[in-house]
Amino acid sequence: MLLNIPWYQNGWLILAISITALGYISLVLFLRAKRFIIRQNVLRALVERKTKEIRRKNEELEKNDLIKTRLISIISHDIITPLKFLHLAGRNLVESHEQMTDELKMETLEEIVHTARELEMLSTNILNWIKYQNENRQLGREEVRLNEMVRNIFSILNGMAKQKNIFLTNEVPEDFTIRQYAEPLRIIIYNLVVNALNFMEKGHITIVAKQLRNG
Repeated sequence: MLLNIPWYQNGWLILAISITALGYISLVLFLRAKRFIIRQNVLRALVERKTKEIRRKNEELEKNDLIKTRLISIISHDIITPLKFLHLAGRNLVESHEQMTDELKMETLEEIVHTARELEMLSTNILNWIKYQNENRQLGREEVRLNEMVRNIFSILNGMAKQKNIFLTNEVPEDFTIRQYAEPLRIIIYNLVVNALNFMEKGHITIVAKQLRNG
């Protein structure tokens, strides 16, 4: 005798509903997990981008600190000293001009003019050095008369050398030219000579150059 079982009590129907429910729950969990993974990836990408930005800013700050340190060193050693000389020489010329001979007056004026020119050239070099700290600045090679460049650098540092009894000698041939980045080369030579002056007491600093031929 067949029993009249209500449809909602049918085993196959209950099984089908259960499987459908489990499938739906699994789908919901899968979609949630996928959404969570996507959010994690987005967050990871955001963190990496922010980390790169922070690292870049830190590098810029370190670079700016190096520039500031270098400028402080230049101002302390290469600018204040000539300014003190200008101050003292000018004051002496004003206060003692009646006791000074015409020859001594002229010599003092020439030294003042020479020192002022050194400061002008040094300030120009400092500005160029700051400009070339910018990595986006486009550099171009040009013909450089090395003897003239060295001579100009020596004229800037000659006062500092005299104070330490150091002789600066330019043995670069007059017609010696190279195709190079002029301002960076000037900065390199200037820094080398300044470092030598800072760590020397008396002596000679000589710059030489010659053409090396292959073979």
